Amino acid sequence: MQTQCRGLQFDKKSGQWSIDKRIKGYGRVRQRLSASTQAEAELMFNQVIQHINDQINKGQSTTMTFREAGIRYVNGHRNKRSINRDITRLEILDKHIGHLPLIHVHNETLAPFIAERKKARIRSGTVTRDLSIVRNILNLATKSWRNQSGMPYLLTPPMLTIP
Repeated sequence: MQTQCRGLQFDKKSGQWSIDKRIKGYGRVRQRLSASTQAEAELMFNQVIQHINDQINKGQSTTMTFREAGIRYVNGHRNKRSINRDITRLEILDKHIGHLPLIHVHNETLAPFIAERKKARIRSGTVTRDLSIVRNILNLATKSWRNQSGMPYLLTPPMLTIP
């Protein structure tokens, strides 16, 4: 049977409708439906997808600032040998981007920090290590950390170019 909804399938053997769809920011949705007709199945499909989209939008309204992310990073990496050095670097970064939501941390917002470090004649290797902490935090916010809705704080981390 042909449907208008991508991801809605009919299994001829079992005679059941099911959803098999990938949704950006959520993942794969696989669910059997109790519908007996195609119209019923499409209605249930749309309800399930709408519910998931509502969850995604609700989850994105919860933001985390870079300062909050830095605190969470430090608390989660207490056993790291170089955590004191990371704390010092995060304190310097906090002056520039601590107030920003994670979605606003990217090359342009880091440019004043990089310019100040270069003006202070800090070597580029040190600046690179400073930015690696930023990159680690953004990757954790994308891959590991979840908000109250179970959604990541960032859907994709920005690509940071190293000076």
